[in-house]
Amino acid sequence: MPSTSIPSLTDIDSQVTVTLHAELLRGGAEAPEQLYTLVVRLVRSATRKALSWGADPDDIVHDIYVAVHRAIHGGAVRHPDRLRGYIVATAQKQLSESLRRHLRHPAQSLEDTNPLRERKPDPEKLLALIEMRRRLEVLLATLPKIDQTIIQQFYYGEKPWQTIAADLNLSPTQFRLRKCRALARIRGLAVENAKPQCH
Repeated sequence: MPSTSIPSLTDIDSQVTVTLHAELLRGGAEAPEQLYTLVVRLVRSATRKALSWGADPDDIVHDIYVAVHRAIHGGAVRHPDRLRGYIVATAQKQLSESLRRHLRHPAQSLEDTNPLRERKPDPEKLLALIEMRRRLEVLLATLPKIDQTIIQQFYYGEKPWQTIAADLNLSPTQFRLRKCRALARIRGLAVENAKPQCH
C-alpha cells in the first residue's frame, strides 16, 4: 500500500502562522494567497504520491486548502501557532481518504486513468454529460471573467497552465489560487443547487 506520510518543515516558525491566521480572520487581501503558498510548501511533495493510485495531486492540494481555510474562519483552528501541524494533519486525512476511495473502486480508477481503453457509447451517460456541461456553463457564468477563462482554457481548452498564466499576467501562485477559488465556488454552488427547495 502506498505511504501517505507527510514531512513537516521546521523553518516556518509559529509567529508566521499566528500572523497569517490573524490576517485571514481580518480579511487581509494577501492572506489567502499566503495560506495557499504555505499549504503547497508543506504538502506538495506528499500529494505527488497520489499519482500512484490515479488521483490528481492538484485536486488534493485544493481540497486541503479549502478545508483549512474553512476551519480557520469556522473557529476550528484554536491554536494558530500550531497551524502548520493542522495543515499537515488535514493533508494526511485527505490523502488517506483519497487512497481509501481508490482501494474501494480500483477498477473504476484504472479505467478513468487509461485513455486508450475502448469504451462503448452509453446514450444515458452521454445525455447526463450534456446536462452536466449545461449546468457547469451556468455556474461558470457566475465567476469573474478571468476565472472563467482559467477554467475554460485549462480544463476544456487543455492549455498548459504556464501559457494561461502568462496570457493573464499571473504568477504561478496567483494562477493556482484563482483556479482553486474558482473550483471551490463552482463546487459550492453545485451543492447549493442540488439541495431540495422548500416552499
